Amino acid sequence: MDILGGRSMLVVLREILLGVTKFDDIVANTGAARDVVSRRLRELEEAGLVQRVRYSDHVKRFEYVPTESGDALFAMLQLLRAWGDEFAREPGDTRVARYQHSCGQRLYPKVVCRACDGEVTAESVSLIRDYRASDAA
Repeated sequence: MDILGGRSMLVVLREILLGVTKFDDIVANTGAARDVVSRRLRELEEAGLVQRVRYSDHVKRFEYVPTESGDALFAMLQLLRAWGDEFAREPGDTRVARYQHSCGQRLYPKVVCRACDGEVTAESVSLIRDYRASDAA
């Protein structure tokens, strides 16, 4: 989990998951310094969250695409974004990132149980202490 520790790491990963895959575009969208973005991309690649893919034969250029593991983080990042919009903004900051779902409505992410479709809350979940990965269905 250390890989997701810094703010710049999360915004670089966010851009890639939203389809911004070229280095210069990631730098422009995040506002981070080029060396910081370069370092974050290398760390994301080493962690197996993104894959570097060559997109130009004329000039050696690469884009960064999410791996299956990286894609799996998208929902979690949306939940963190929604939490930040509500609880972690600076006083007086009225900016909120808005995301729209394919249904056309503003995205308000929530976690639901795959089996019953019930919303997952602290009250609805209990820990099975002797769970083993081999027990997964």
